[in-house]
Amino acid sequence: MSVFTLNESSFFGRASQNTLSIFLNFNENSHGKMESEVEHKVRHILGIQTPERLNTHIKRDDWDDVIRDYSDQVIALDTSKKQYDLFILYLSGFFHELRHAHDLMATCYGQDILFTLANSYQNSAAILNELKDWQVKTGQPIPVPLPSTDNWAGLSQDARTVCIRYKERISEIQKYQTPLDRPASLSITDLLETSAVNAQIEFIHDILGREAAEHCYALIAKSPAAKKYLKCRTSVVDHLSADGITGIETKAINYIIWASLMAMKPNKGNMSLSIHPCIIFQGIVECLSRKSGYVGIEETSTAIKTFCNEWGLILPMEMAKYYSSISEKRLASIPKDSNSLLAKSFEGLRDSFQLMQNIIEELPDLYFNLNHYPWAIRDGYLPSVLVRTRSSSSNHDYLTSGIRTLNHDDWILLDVLGSTMHILTYGFGSLDDNDYEQTIISAIQNSRDHKFFFHDSFF
Repeated sequence: MSVFTLNESSFFGRASQNTLSIFLNFNENSHGKMESEVEHKVRHILGIQTPERLNTHIKRDDWDDVIRDYSDQVIALDTSKKQYDLFILYLSGFFHELRHAHDLMATCYGQDILFTLANSYQNSAAILNELKDWQVKTGQPIPVPLPSTDNWAGLSQDARTVCIRYKERISEIQKYQTPLDRPASLSITDLLETSAVNAQIEFIHDILGREAAEHCYALIAKSPAAKKYLKCRTSVVDHLSADGITGIETKAINYIIWASLMAMKPNKGNMSLSIHPCIIFQGIVECLSRKSGYVGIEETSTAIKTFCNEWGLILPMEMAKYYSSISEKRLASIPKDSNSLLAKSFEGLRDSFQLMQNIIEELPDLYFNLNHYPWAIRDGYLPSVLVRTRSSSSNHDYLTSGIRTLNHDDWILLDVLGSTMHILTYGFGSLDDNDYEQTIISAIQNSRDHKFFFHDSFF
């Protein structure tokens, strides 16, 4: 959905904050048409199987060699290097989008978004039932977006309230994501994009070397969204270098981003209060600027502790424990015999959050050292993520390797119900993927219980 989609990688892919799923579009991008053989190589490396062309699984010990061999083959295929550009952008873009999903799973900020919206999603089916009853009774087309006025009889007051609250929640999230009026003018999106670009660049650097990583960085810098992708990273480097810091590890920047998105609260007083992630980020960087030499994880950890002590805030791992207790209370409020999507989603989110916190506390290098991150995904240490792909031959969806905190069918249902709620509330054309929107609309129109039809003027 457009309001929750992080900046698109020049149409290569996108991550949806509303369901923590990602989408890879092999059909469309801003760099030209990808040859089928190049697409096949990317899919093979990433383990994206398609019914029409099944690949043999690449053994773990052979993975980096296969990537290098494929890279050489793609370079030989096209002297203009356009296919090579597409190869490294799609390959690295996959880890860019996955990093978004995992960063959202691993932080209080990301968890809060889906916890909040899942309450609305669960009502999509009930709203459709009301619309069906109204349409059977009146024979009239359903206006989309749904009217919110009391004088329209198609929805009960409760259903109208659900739609109104959904729009209010989106408005609140949009406002929260707006860049702060501060010297750096950072936004939460800037933080998330920096983390993802760091993962993307480090993956290419680790497998294909410095020259390839610099080339990938240059391609990203040319994109229309380059300011969003690189703003936070550039801001940190410029700030620290101006204060005499000789350099900062990439993993240290991602560590600061994670701590900031934990939205720490005061260690005394009103626990309903929290500090905006961008203010936390800038505060930690300010603490780092008092140091000298090169900044790594150890120096960053000390700066986070200093910042929390000076501001009277809970440390990130303490915040994780506090948030886990909140999650348990949310789950406890759902009837124990409930088998609803809401209950399953809450359990999945709780489990993914706890899993990520355990990794960050016990094996931080696995997550913050971005050379290790792709291997952690491949070896199944991290939570699975729903991936949707599109190519000229087929559409495909699957769960990545990892620990399944939500099964495939429930994740698809969550995505469908969320998309349905958004279309009904905001109207046609409100999703970020027109083809997927048409799939959702077609599914609604051809449901088993009723053949819905909508107001023609909205198509």
